[in-house]
Amino acid sequence: MRQRLAQAGATPTDLVKVTCYLPGYTPGDTGARDAHGFPTGNLLAATLLGIQSLYSDAALFEHEGIAVMDP
Repeated sequence: MRQRLAQAGATPTDLVKVTCYLPGYTPGDTGARDAHGFPTGNLLAATLLGIQSLYSDAALFEHEGIAVMDP
């Protein structure tokens, strides 16, 4: 996600919402946001969804983000 943000001239601080899809999620599996360098001060809206599977067995997780940048 950092690479995609950089390509658009944005940084993780421009994120306003992140959704993370985790196959095989169980309660207590947290910390993904902090572990990947997302802002910890002004917390953005975040949704963590436990799902049955992803498009490939090799994929560990999928995430999407919405960033808002000043013009």
